[in-house]
Amino acid sequence: MSERQRGGRVRSLVDALPARLRGLKARLALIVALVLLVPTAFAIVQAMRVLNEDSQRQRANLERTLTLFVGYHDQMALGAARLLLSLAERPAVVDADPVVCSDALAAEANQNAMLLLLARADADGRVICSSRPNAVGVSYAERPWFRQLASGRANLVSSGVVIGQTPMVGRTMVVGATIGGQRRPFEGTISAGLALEALIALPRTIQLPADAVALVVDTEGAIATTRGEVEDFGLDPEVIRGVLAKPGVPLVRTDQEGRTWQFLARRSDVPSMRTAVLVGLPVQPWTWLDARFQSGILLPTSILFLSVFVVWVATDILITRPLLKLAKAVRRWRREGEMPPLMLDGAPEELEELGQAFIRAATEIRERDALLHASLQEKDLLLREIHHRVKNNLQIVTSLLNLRAGSLRNAQAQRAMREAQLGIKALALVHRKLYERVDLKQVALDELLEELCSLVHDLSGELSPQVSLVVALDPVVVVADQATPLALLCSELLTNAAKHAFPDNRPGTIEVRLERLEDGRARLTIADDGIGIDSTPPAPDAATGLGTRLVQMFARQIGGELSVESGADGTRTTLVFTPLKA
Repeated sequence: MSERQRGGRVRSLVDALPARLRGLKARLALIVALVLLVPTAFAIVQAMRVLNEDSQRQRANLERTLTLFVGYHDQMALGAARLLLSLAERPAVVDADPVVCSDALAAEANQNAMLLLLARADADGRVICSSRPNAVGVSYAERPWFRQLASGRANLVSSGVVIGQTPMVGRTMVVGATIGGQRRPFEGTISAGLALEALIALPRTIQLPADAVALVVDTEGAIATTRGEVEDFGLDPEVIRGVLAKPGVPLVRTDQEGRTWQFLARRSDVPSMRTAVLVGLPVQPWTWLDARFQSGILLPTSILFLSVFVVWVATDILITRPLLKLAKAVRRWRREGEMPPLMLDGAPEELEELGQAFIRAATEIRERDALLHASLQEKDLLLREIHHRVKNNLQIVTSLLNLRAGSLRNAQAQRAMREAQLGIKALALVHRKLYERVDLKQVALDELLEELCSLVHDLSGELSPQVSLVVALDPVVVVADQATPLALLCSELLTNAAKHAFPDNRPGTIEVRLERLEDGRARLTIADDGIGIDSTPPAPDAATGLGTRLVQMFARQIGGELSVESGADGTRTTLVFTPLKA
């Protein structure tokens, strides 16, 4: 890729930037931002990863704790269920002898702290024998779990949370089994009232989080028992049912101390149990004031923005302001032509060197301009002197011709001498107009033609006093290369009109008009109301002679369009040309 192609690509990239990013400060700040963006993004990603891992760790800890509680709960519930199924097959319980049965049930209840009550009911639901004497005679006939067993749909069932049902006091849960399994006819039930706190009374050998809380609830959302303080979390039955309906989705609650807790629930895997375990642990969520969030995300982001701000301010103080001072000084130098002193104290060394380079360049340019101005003035002076001397020499030639004409006796020869004098005077007039103007390259054509008309009128011997000369000239400026042929053309046409248009002292008018056209061109018109070209007596220098050829040559020399109209009412010659600028 060539240097030009690389430069064009860089310019296209710069042009594609928004207007606010094209300044030096903005570009340096953008560069710093791009440089720091990668490490900042990496730090943010790392912080997000750490926070995510911490969240996953807390979730895993919660699930592990829930698994421990559910496992112990199911172990205890399964032991109770197996005991009931075993008792339902024992002869002492099946035969329903009140004394023998009660002694057997009491012995089992004393051996298992989870059993608050063991009771044998007959087919009508009346308690025949029990581990507690006060339970004998109580009727279970209307209780849902008994009716379910009596219907034969299951041989092992459990109730929900039961509060204060005779013969029990307080909260409990009843597990019942059919005597003899599902044999027919129905002979009654064996049931147990469970000590609910024993379902989650994990032994101390199992390591649990210190702040863990646990609840045993039934499928309707009623709380059976708790471990730890749970009153602050607002766990009413509706909330608990919502948690049970979305297993695996944590419930978030806040305690009175402002700590955030997460709760997970899982139903019991024992088929006959209508219970679930709800476990909660305090967690550390993301917050704006969290030290992990601040150090991992806010700190790198703040460093990024602070770095961009520092670069912005430092660039403004160290670079932009000195550059603006330098630009102001350069603008003043361009306006006034003099470089003011630069106060770039504190600016980088490179900018100070740049300022000194500008001062040196301004000094050299000023000195060179002075030399060029002096040289130009000298040139103008020489040109004026040349034009002045040419004019003087032409006047000397005119004087010599005038002396020579005075010694001639032939009228035609004298007339030829006067015409030559008139042409030379026209040239001298052009040179005089050039050295009189400030601009030596241009001539005011209207002023030149006005003096030339007066000169022709004064010097033409053929012009009758009865012929008037009318001049109407618009201001038109032409270069010297056009002024000379225009002066000679006008002189030739005026001389021809004076010689041929008014024979025998005929009165008339010669009109010279110079007009500026709308398209920027100019039109020179020389007209007379004489006899016209066709009526002019033949002469060697008449319409088809030397004078006509000279006029045509001058018109071609300035690139103009020449037209001649002649008739009984006179002759009109028009030249349309474009004034050139120096």
